[in-house]
Amino acid sequence: MPPGLDDDIHRYVWDGRVQRLGYNPYIVVPSDPALAGLHTSETRTLNNPRCRAPIHRGRNYSSVP
Repeated sequence: MPPGLDDDIHRYVWDGRVQRLGYNPYIVVPSDPALAGLHTSETRTLNNPRCRAPIHRGRNYSSVP
């Protein structure tokens, strides 16, 4: 999917990729120069690359035993 049609999917791809490689998407940011080699053509143009993955408020409650 070309960038701009649905930027959320590109962010989900990025978050999943860095997590699979052992990084925490809630800590690292896509614009970190140390992670530049992890980008694909789809994730190079993420909007808000200086922001960490957002944590949805509902997620905090869903993990309570």
